[in-house]
This record gives sequence, C-alpha cells and structure tokens, in this order.
Amino acid sequence: MKTQDITNRIRLFKKDLRLLDPKEVVTKHLTTGSCYIYDEETYALLKTEIAEFLRVHPNDVVIVGSGKMGFSIAEKSRTINSDTGKQSPLKRYQHFSIEDSDVDIAVCNFQKFDELWQFAQQHKGYWPSRNHFIKCLFDGWIRPDLLPQSDMVTEWFAFFEELSSRECFKKYDIKCGLYKTWYFLEKYQFKAVNACKNEIEIKKLIKEDL
Repeated sequence: MKTQDITNRIRLFKKDLRLLDPKEVVTKHLTTGSCYIYDEETYALLKTEIAEFLRVHPNDVVIVGSGKMGFSIAEKSRTINSDTGKQSPLKRYQHFSIEDSDVDIAVCNFQKFDELWQFAQQHKGYWPSRNHFIKCLFDGWIRPDLLPQSDMVTEWFAFFEELSSRECFKKYDIKCGLYKTWYFLEKYQFKAVNACKNEIEIKKLIKEDL
C-alpha cells in the first residue's frame, strides 16, 4: 500500500472537513463508493459472500473505517502488554496496517437486526456482556461478540474467520457489526467525523491567536 496515496486521501478528507457539512463528509468518504483495501471485483465478492450468509442484499453491506478510507479517523487505544493490560493511545489518521488494522464491515438491515435482537431478548438469564450489548442496542447497532453464546454466534464467527483466512481477501481480520438502519450507521460515523472537524477548527483558532 502506497504511503503517498494514503497521505493524499487524508489531505482530501481534511479539505472536505473544511468545506462540507459533516453529514456530507460521512456520505462521501464512508458510506458510498469504493474502498481503499480492495479493488472493485474483490469488494463486490466480499459483499456478496456476506450478504448470502446473512440473507441480506449486497447493497446492505459496506466496509467502513480505515479499510474504507486507508486511514483511521477515531482515536483509539491498543494493548501493548497483554500481561499488564497497559495500553498506548493511537491518534487519528493512522494508516491502515496489515498488522494492527481490522476490516470493519457494517451491515444495515432492520430485519436481520430485529432477528438478533429477538434472539438476545429471549435469552434466559444474565450474560457477562449484557450491559454493553444494551448500550450498543440503544445506539442502533449490534456487536455479535456481545451476544450470549449460542450455536448461531459460533456459526457467525466461524464464517468470518473463514473469510479472514482467504488469500483473495488478503487474510485481513474481517469483523462485522449490524445496524438497524442507515440512520444509525451514519450517526455513529458522524461522531468521529465531527470530532475531526472540531479538531481542525480548534487548531485554526489557535493559529490565528498566535
């Protein structure tokens, strides 16, 4: 992957942050168009494979995050010592990395969403990630890793592990979240885009005061 290409993408993104409304930036850079890590044919194949597994339309399946843009726009932390749990912050605009980056898939389909929601609601008893699951549910999305253990969840992860092992998908770690509607996906992405825009505006104000 060419560093200069990603640098140019970051420059264009920052330019659009200055000129466009954050919602327009989300649409232009995150929820439409091609993705950085795969060519059109491979991206179409990935969307089709996931759509067939989940019984949704391929248009409901999109890559988001650094796999889509070539760089990350959210500030994150990564564990640098598994024994102590010590973490290191990762600033925005980190380039997509084979070693450190996942391929984040978002599926927007209210029927599939309701199916998993109903499954969780019918689960009898408490499970460790229940409160975290409910928090995400309130924001309109489901993280399968937060669901109670079941054959369905096992099948889900087996499928994505198999996808992640394929040469045609470059053996990237492919993960998937499920959104009730596009509104919730765009709202989730809007938070990071808006934070980027605010960061640029703050730096501009500081520069003007100097």
